[in-house]
Amino acid sequence: MMFFVYNLSIYSPKNKACKELNYFIVQFNNILIKDECSLHALRCSIETKINEINSAHPKLRPIRYSWNESLMRIDASIKAGSGCPDYLFAMDICRVRSVFQFSEANSQANAISTPGICRICGCTENDPCYHPDHGTCCWDDEEHTICSHCADPHIAGDPGTEHCINSKGGYHEK
Repeated sequence: MMFFVYNLSIYSPKNKACKELNYFIVQFNNILIKDECSLHALRCSIETKINEINSAHPKLRPIRYSWNESLMRIDASIKAGSGCPDYLFAMDICRVRSVFQFSEANSQANAISTPGICRICGCTENDPCYHPDHGTCCWDDEEHTICSHCADPHIAGDPGTEHCINSKGGYHEK
């Protein structure tokens, strides 16, 4: 599964430690992350840089690193005196559903699907679709590129169908 840094918000630096972090973090704007191992390595390298900056500037308030799995967001902040953190950056990451590629062999554009991600709605095994009568979706093909809810036009068109329920926070086991 591939990922993409689609939004990097950098806030004005509070001090030279924050400025140093901003110079480091801007290199990751709009990058493609090849797999989950690379995503983990990216997270670790950012956390390591923050720890290095904190060690180099012990008299300043420490920078706090945070990874939110459900939002797929990396951020850094400094705890302010009022209790509300001052954010230094927020990096939003998304899953790549498919890759668009032009093929001259048949003179048409083709979407190359990524196994494990539905080519229509973008759901995964960890973020499935849900329908009250049919439950969660499963793979409808051997390549794992279309889910059962998108493959069935009656379920796909039903207003009760919710796609990617975990990322939307819409489904909770009862």
